[in-house]
Amino acid sequence: MTFINNGTLLWQVLTNIGLTEKEAKIYLTLLTTGAQPASIVAKKAGLNRTTTYLNLEELKNKGLVNTSNKGKLYLFQANDPACLEKFIESEKQQIMKKEFLLQNNIPYIKRLIQNNTPKPKAETHEGFKSVQSLLLEMLRPSTEICCYFNFETLPPNLRVFFEKDLFAKRLRLKIPIKIISDASIKTHKLYVQSQNPKFKSKIKIIDQSIMEEGSMFLTDNKTIMLNFNDEHNVYGNLIENNSCSKILHHNFQQIWNQATD
Repeated sequence: MTFINNGTLLWQVLTNIGLTEKEAKIYLTLLTTGAQPASIVAKKAGLNRTTTYLNLEELKNKGLVNTSNKGKLYLFQANDPACLEKFIESEKQQIMKKEFLLQNNIPYIKRLIQNNTPKPKAETHEGFKSVQSLLLEMLRPSTEICCYFNFETLPPNLRVFFEKDLFAKRLRLKIPIKIISDASIKTHKLYVQSQNPKFKSKIKIIDQSIMEEGSMFLTDNKTIMLNFNDEHNVYGNLIENNSCSKILHHNFQQIWNQATD
């Protein structure tokens, strides 16, 4: 094969301007052999005859090859390499047309994405078992949990669930947690654990209790609100929506920045 000064094969140069590898090799072969029938071109280029003929016709369509008859022979001949500049110019024109077509239609293409955006998911769970399952489901997958709650207002069975199940599983999964609560949480082991980095928990205190009869948990795109108004029951509301989650995470961070350790 023929090389140029930096060692790059000439057919690789031609593939970089828009020819296929086979087209490039056939064109270079014709430059060295002159007018030849497809069978000779195929042999010289190291390709089968059918493939060679198809590529010769494509090169002809691109203006890089011409044909002639010599008796019964149908000959192919490479045009002067100056035609490659015309080929590139033609490619530029085609790219400009494609760019124009895309610019005029990209808004309509983007609408397809908007139309397929998942709708917000909202669910209401009633009862301790259902709410416990909802909270455990929150852990997978999750990169971090942010929550508001007053430990003193938790129903006794939920308090046990939080300590022995929810937070224990969170720790096994190595999911960090941020808790905003009132000063009453300082009497619980959660607060003591937050002083140790291995528990991956941080707690901040505010002057007044937040959501005295409920709690809120935020994960990646889920919001879970618990309500304890009914002393005999508990309700959990799930909202699964990226926009809602972003707003509530932003509000949480603002309160977090103002709270004390």
